Amino acid sequence: MVKVNIETKYFSGEVKLTFVRYPHDNSMCIVMTDKEGPVGKATVYIDGHPPPYNYVLLKGWSENEGIPEALEKAGIVKLTGHTVSTGFCEAQVGKLLIDYKDM
Repeated sequence: MVKVNIETKYFSGEVKLTFVRYPHDNSMCIVMTDKEGPVGKATVYIDGHPPPYNYVLLKGWSENEGIPEALEKAGIVKLTGHTVSTGFCEAQVGKLLIDYKDM
């Protein structure tokens, strides 16, 4: 189990990360939960833009500000400096640094 402290516009505290796959393209989805239940997803699915293997598209806009940086600080991802347009915002590209298969 991986736990990370995050601070966003509407949430501050420790979350547990669960690694699952988006059914659309099999890319990685990182789900965040706390002791009360789901907090949200750290990642986003963008139709037609699947990230390379072991990379994720991270939400970092609006109420999600701070999530990519918190995951990098915790050693979960390394931000690449690249972004992918969601249509209205930019998703940050991160390389996964942990082996999520055993979680």
